[in-house]
Amino acid sequence: VWLWNGLAYALASPDGARAPLGTPYRFVTFGDSRANNGFRFDFADDNPTSISSTSNRIGTWIPSYLGDAVQVHNGGVSGGLLADWDNEARSDGSGSKRPADIASANPDVVYIQLGINDVIGWNGVAPAPATFVATMIQDHKELAAYWMARGALVVWDTIQPCAAATLGGTAITKAQAIRAINTEMLGWITARGHVAVDSFSWLADINGYATSAEYYSDGDFTHYNNAAAARNGREVAAAVRAKLPRRNAAVYLGGDGINLLHQAWSGLNMGALNAAGTGTVTAPAVGQDELGTYR
Repeated sequence: VWLWNGLAYALASPDGARAPLGTPYRFVTFGDSRANNGFRFDFADDNPTSISSTSNRIGTWIPSYLGDAVQVHNGGVSGGLLADWDNEARSDGSGSKRPADIASANPDVVYIQLGINDVIGWNGVAPAPATFVATMIQDHKELAAYWMARGALVVWDTIQPCAAATLGGTAITKAQAIRAINTEMLGWITARGHVAVDSFSWLADINGYATSAEYYSDGDFTHYNNAAAARNGREVAAAVRAKLPRRNAAVYLGGDGINLLHQAWSGLNMGALNAAGTGTVTAPAVGQDELGTYR
């Protein structure tokens, strides 16, 4: 076990032999409520002051499935807008979430899920659809480029759908705009060697609306249940693993009752979750997803 700055890294290889020293990948989320998994961390010295993470948010599951990553910042702002991604006042009740503050955590991987609130708030008429789409695409490219320039692997996820009723009277126009933005960005991100994830394709129906209660925990189909968060997290982790080699590092967090006999939620078993419903992880346990128990 290697102890460093309040974190303990357990190092081992599958055959029990001593493995080369490794440091977990540093993972952050950036976006709106869908990227806001409630995670709290004292970023100044890498020492966790509390460990809690909402189980129906993808940011909780990505490091779980990776196993060699630790979340070092939660950059999700509930109700956040893509148009405000670089706003100096970007924050929520847990503190500042400006890009510069998140960048200070030196992330290796940045997961981006942002844009649905801009679409919901747009009336579908003004600005004109073509102008709205072009502006959203430009903002997304600038956001992704910000992290690329800082050496992070960008994981850009499609703007996920919501119910037609949530989109309002111009739902058809808005759904078409989401598809156009997603199509352009998936190709742009991929062409630059980063990770593009298309969760929209299995969340939306033929019209581009979220209609399956199987994946959602609320009536307006805005937020995942655990099963969808787990599926999305597993797909993202697999795509990240194709870009980043496995590191010989498993993450344990000190304090809050967690000791070296238990693996933390940010390790291989995210903890205390079922395949439906919501919850908050404050202590490690064996995890459950739709494939059964995992460690």
